[in-house]
Amino acid sequence: MALESTPAAARSSKQSHPDLQEREEVFTELIKRANIFERQIVQRVDVIQEDHGKAILVFTIVSVALPVTVAVVALVLAGGYNASRILGWVSGGVL
Repeated sequence: MALESTPAAARSSKQSHPDLQEREEVFTELIKRANIFERQIVQRVDVIQEDHGKAILVFTIVSVALPVTVAVVALVLAGGYNASRILGWVSGGVL
């Protein structure tokens, strides 16, 4: 089947061509927006993960290190233990 080269076919081709260009522009813009959106999501997930790591660190310090410190200070102030003996326990040596 041969291509039509009549004036009507040429007009029809010219009319559909701008429509295709417009669609291509719309799709290109949508792809750009999707890429921007993807980058924003990745950045937000990274921030959430960093905050989560900080929260775990704070929880560990508050729930483990702080009570141990308070207990050591209380024992030293009470006079029942001397500081060098407690520090020996903490460093792994028993005096």
